Amino acid sequence: MRIRKLSFDFNGLLDECEANTRKVCKKSLEGHWRKNIRKASLLIGDIMDKVKEKAAIIEQYISSYLELHGKSPRIVDIAEATGISRASVSRILNTYLKKNGRVEGDFKGNIMTNKWRRMLDSSIMVPVVGQISCGCPALAEENIEDYIPLPKQIIGTGHFFILKAHGDSMIGAGINEGDYVVIRQQQTAENGNIIAALLDNEATLKRFYKDTKAHCYRLHPENSNYPDIYTDNCQIQGIVVSVIKNYLK
Repeated sequence: MRIRKLSFDFNGLLDECEANTRKVCKKSLEGHWRKNIRKASLLIGDIMDKVKEKAAIIEQYISSYLELHGKSPRIVDIAEATGISRASVSRILNTYLKKNGRVEGDFKGNIMTNKWRRMLDSSIMVPVVGQISCGCPALAEENIEDYIPLPKQIIGTGHFFILKAHGDSMIGAGINEGDYVVIRQQQTAENGNIIAALLDNEATLKRFYKDTKAHCYRLHPENSNYPDIYTDNCQIQGIVVSVIKNYLK
């Protein structure tokens, strides 16, 4: 009987030790897991903060590039300008900015921010033409220096280009040196229109009149220091519809 009693007590002690060990181990593991989960949460939070920071930098650069150039930057352009690796730029564009609806595009030279998309929907991208010459269309690719988005409600409909004003012959019409002059493409004009015309293979901005008595055209500068120009060969490139003042010249 004593042997059996001892055996029974010993087995119970083993069971109790095993149960206590399991409890201690469970508590230890739970504490370890909780600690690791907290560390992981903090790490994920830090990573997301860095992603958001980089995403804001990338989004701002894209917006600035679009405003300056009128076209999308390449991923390599973004990486070089921001100091963020190409891989990170691509990953942030696809997995964060695009997923959150802040940019769109295929990211192969076609990247658009939502702000820019809304502006484009209500604007026309107008090319800035460096120069126009005889025998060469104003909007020939080699003439285009840049693009500027302009509101449709201001310039209306049609095909447009922009010339940068040189000289002071049109100051009376509010066109000064360095201003950007928006021109609607057309080959005809009414008396009093300010036109962009080709004279001696050079573009000029003047007020247009038909001189029926002399059977020629009179191009009138809006500056008394310059004489009227009379010509029978006036190649009209378009009429002025708006002037963008350049206060930084």
